[in-house]
Amino acid sequence: MLSKKLTVLSSLVTLSPIILDLILWQYLPEKIPTHFDLTGQADGFSSKLEGIMALPLIILGIHLITLFIGTKKPIITQKGAALYLIYWLLPSLCLVVQTGILLTSAGFINRNLFNPIAGLACLLIVLGFLLPYLKQNPIMGIRLPWTLADEDNWAKTHRFAGRIWLVGGSFLFALSYFKADVQSAVIVVLGAMLVVPIVYSYLLNRAEKK
Repeated sequence: MLSKKLTVLSSLVTLSPIILDLILWQYLPEKIPTHFDLTGQADGFSSKLEGIMALPLIILGIHLITLFIGTKKPIITQKGAALYLIYWLLPSLCLVVQTGILLTSAGFINRNLFNPIAGLACLLIVLGFLLPYLKQNPIMGIRLPWTLADEDNWAKTHRFAGRIWLVGGSFLFALSYFKADVQSAVIVVLGAMLVVPIVYSYLLNRAEKK
């Protein structure tokens, strides 16, 4: 069941960076970086107003849709930490990312401290914790014909994928502090995190049919 209190609080957290942006408006450049490559270099810019409004509003929309659909047909197998991740994952991500962009744009934080790989790694670790608790659903998770058709395959696949994502996320976090160009390694790790659980699920499905 949708918690109105948590929905309101998490939505306010999602929008909270806008208030800070408006307070520090005079310190912000006319063009704000809104997209970064894997080395942390900005490769996309937006106007000041668009830069402070777009990300929080987009994430708020996704957040509310996820909450509405997820609570209409619960997609988490238990209450507690896993359930609270549904409410707080996207708002927390928005708060950290948007505040980081703001402070680096205004010159309060050295751009060299902005580490998108470390941020991505932390997100993947959290998702790795969440994956084993996902019920069968058409919205989130490893949605393959055989995982959606077989509840046991779904459960085993997501338990396995959760471990892979925890390990992969931890490895990416360690990689993020190497000064060398690690983009190729990041792509390989991300590819493995996506492909290995799919292969595991397929082989599991084949074995169950024999």
